[in-house]
Amino acid sequence: MWFSGSKVIPFYELHNLKHVKKNAVWHKPVAPPGVSLAVDPLLFIYASTRSSILGKRIGLRGQLAGLGLGSVSLCYLAPLISSGVKLPSNKLFLHHNFDNTKDFIGSSIKGTIGASLAYLEMQRLGYAWSGHWEDCVSATGTSVTATPDFIFASARDVCLVDAKGSARPFSDVGTLAKNEWKRQIYSNRNVKLKLGGMPTEGRIIATTLVRPRAVGLVAARGRFRTPRAHLTMPKVPVNPDSLAIKSVQKTNFTNAFYLLGLNALASKLINANDNGLGAQKQLAWALAQAEVIDGQGAVFKGISRFVNLGSEGAWIMQPFCRADTLREAFLYLDSNDAPPVSSAALILPTNIELGREFSGGALRSAERMIVQSRDGVGAIFDRVNIT
Repeated sequence: MWFSGSKVIPFYELHNLKHVKKNAVWHKPVAPPGVSLAVDPLLFIYASTRSSILGKRIGLRGQLAGLGLGSVSLCYLAPLISSGVKLPSNKLFLHHNFDNTKDFIGSSIKGTIGASLAYLEMQRLGYAWSGHWEDCVSATGTSVTATPDFIFASARDVCLVDAKGSARPFSDVGTLAKNEWKRQIYSNRNVKLKLGGMPTEGRIIATTLVRPRAVGLVAARGRFRTPRAHLTMPKVPVNPDSLAIKSVQKTNFTNAFYLLGLNALASKLINANDNGLGAQKQLAWALAQAEVIDGQGAVFKGISRFVNLGSEGAWIMQPFCRADTLREAFLYLDSNDAPPVSSAALILPTNIELGREFSGGALRSAERMIVQSRDGVGAIFDRVNIT
């Protein structure tokens, strides 16, 4: 890893849709004032893991591959353009050695950077839940071949999202975002989601990687329809827009439960005909294992993974889910009549706290960082020294 601490990812251009007739017509692009992402290496690793594990068929190998791609991508994000050229320490640049990568490696790295930053940007915007396109939509929902990568949901909106990592000249990135919005997003505006309802807006989020400009975001965004008021009272039938939100939530928690090793809970969300006895037993076990790690309530901690961050040393990443979120996901997502799962607080790595030491063995924790998405799922990172 070639940088440490939080770095700023600026938002260069936002293209807002004016209207669509035969072609999409856009307002003049703006640079949203005061809008940027603060990205720490560990937060980037977490985002790459969450954005890559999406999909119930990816499994353990896909999880490990996503974690590895995040670590590899960090090697090419640096606070300098070329050897000996110093630039503002709060920005990131694509390292000049990136030009030496083979095309199939370079494409993977650009895609990983784009997907990871898009995930963090959607979290910043308040979109708590996400899933791959093919896991969220009805099997008969669309015949369009150009589709987005993801579908995100907030408490009020469902957004089609495609992420790009582009090393094109900066002047071309805005055109790319607008063209792809019309091709990949607008053509799918009437898609039906698995439980019902349709998306309310769509975004192309492109990460521009061309030097000498710092790594930053260019986005194209347009609304499809006005969201209806959502019902949130228990035991009251939810409306179609709420069903669209729940469609994304169901995929989101299927992926999260597999990441946490809660396979019975994940299988119950996939198979509506499952009697749920195994899932109920696993839920009771998970809640009994929950413990407090901060001031936000107890969490269930999943299987740990090893992360190598080069000069910053080795870390253990342990995913977790808030106990209250586990209960809600199990109770609410099994019934169309229940309200959507509520969102949680967004926790970013604003500081590193001293951690506890491991008793026995060769691993000793010196520092700890906790991050959490708005869906109540997050990760604990403990730095370790191998002695």
